[in-house]
Amino acid sequence: LSLSSIPDPYWSDVYALMHFNGAEGSTTFVEQKGLSVSVGAGALSITRTGPLFGTGCLNILSSSAISLPGTTLTGDFCLEVSVYMTSGTGQRYLFYIGDESSGRITFFIDGTSLKYDIYGSGGPSLGGTVALNTWQRICFERTGSTLRAYIEGSVVGSATLAGVLGNSNVLRFFTGDVAKYDELRITKHARYSGAYTVAAEQFPNS
Repeated sequence: LSLSSIPDPYWSDVYALMHFNGAEGSTTFVEQKGLSVSVGAGALSITRTGPLFGTGCLNILSSSAISLPGTTLTGDFCLEVSVYMTSGTGQRYLFYIGDESSGRITFFIDGTSLKYDIYGSGGPSLGGTVALNTWQRICFERTGSTLRAYIEGSVVGSATLAGVLGNSNVLRFFTGDVAKYDELRITKHARYSGAYTVAAEQFPNS
């Protein structure tokens, strides 16, 4: 069985899932839980060249963003996305949860290092090194009050992070510098709680 055909035990806790499959150059993006998708200004589209899995991936050539209906993170969570970078400079905001007001949190790549930032109070570097010119599976996961950052299934950093995160005004992805993205998933449940084996196929749709 391919992994994508094996049911996800946390499917009921999945808030969003995107594969970025589609026709070359398409700007139509499907979210598998039925959420509406908005696309910001800038150059972004599906490319069928070199996806991690499936028939396409998201190609961002200038600062832009994809937005979904906003949400908050009140307990355990798992944020996952795959990224392909050719440059280790600049910032790439992977998860932007909330607008510029109380509660907003961002998870991002600064150069090649994983970080997070809470509106008004900042946040530490979580560490790790995102390799260039290859797909890298990135994950941010909270269990209890412990936040872990993963690259390719290995824990690269951790921090204490408690309380409600984000605000329900907006949920954006992929603002910042040029990169490709694939396999985005937000789960309101912890999945790993430590080092894990990365998926060999697309995430399942049920």
